[in-house]
Amino acid sequence: MSKHFLFVYGTLRKHENNSQFLKEAKCVTEQAWTKGVLYDTGCGYPAMKASSSKYVYGEVYEVNEEQLREIDRLEDYKESRSSNLYDRIIQSVFTDSGECKAFLYIASDQLTKLRQEIPLGDWKEYLYYKGKQTY
Repeated sequence: MSKHFLFVYGTLRKHENNSQFLKEAKCVTEQAWTKGVLYDTGCGYPAMKASSSKYVYGEVYEVNEEQLREIDRLEDYKESRSSNLYDRIIQSVFTDSGECKAFLYIASDQLTKLRQEIPLGDWKEYLYYKGKQTY
């Protein structure tokens, strides 16, 4: 069964609402970053958009095909469908051990009303400063 790297930046991170989806996956690193800008959707989860000058922070997991399909269902992503809220792409992700290519989900054109940028690009840090959880 094929293995893939998956970069997560929101509710799939450790101790977040959807972390159970990755409980059987191997966490490669808890400290990773990639180019992008992070937004609060106002619905309890963030969304990332492309950026060449800002960074989004998260974790990298090694997932198999079945785990990736589960995350696709969670994100309501279907390959070749034009009405996805998120697009699954492969992008360079950086860690303390070097660079890797990983899948990640970015906001599609369907999420055009994103206005509340998360200033430091870290969902967990953002929630902490808002007083919604411990870091």
